[in-house]
Amino acid sequence: MKIQRIMGIDGFSWCSLHGGPNMATYKKPLVDYLGYVKLAFYINRAVFQPVVAGSSDVDVVYGPADAIHPVVMHLGGSRTVDVHISVKDMDGAVVAERSYAGIALPSGRGTAPLPEFRPRVPGDGHYAVEYRVVESRYSDAGGPSPEGAVVERAENHVLEEEMHPPDETG
Repeated sequence: MKIQRIMGIDGFSWCSLHGGPNMATYKKPLVDYLGYVKLAFYINRAVFQPVVAGSSDVDVVYGPADAIHPVVMHLGGSRTVDVHISVKDMDGAVVAERSYAGIALPSGRGTAPLPEFRPRVPGDGHYAVEYRVVESRYSDAGGPSPEGAVVERAENHVLEEEMHPPDETG
């Protein structure tokens, strides 16, 4: 769904409710027989927020030589946002991070690719990549707008991906 969003597709629900919730067919709605939402409902809600950040590819596992290519997908009015990426171990401790400040998003629908991020992790294991997007503390008119500059911290949206540590040579 992330790639569809990057490609400019507004929404996606496979065979939504025509014919009832599933009815033992290949129709897969966002609710079950009793009207309770399924996991796909929450995924749709997260992916189709007005502004969301993530990697620009479909990788969910990264190797030691891989880079994260972050992108901000947006819909709606113009705004300026800050993006913070944290790599966390399974205990939630931050082991690598990078922030991008003053990312200008024009009105309408589009994407804003950001410079790549090559996190260094301390060793073998599983890591989560967390993307956070907030309204920028840099204004279009008065404050500095150093795109790609490091900022303190950000708050808001979270998507997770798996990260593998670099080997001894990388």
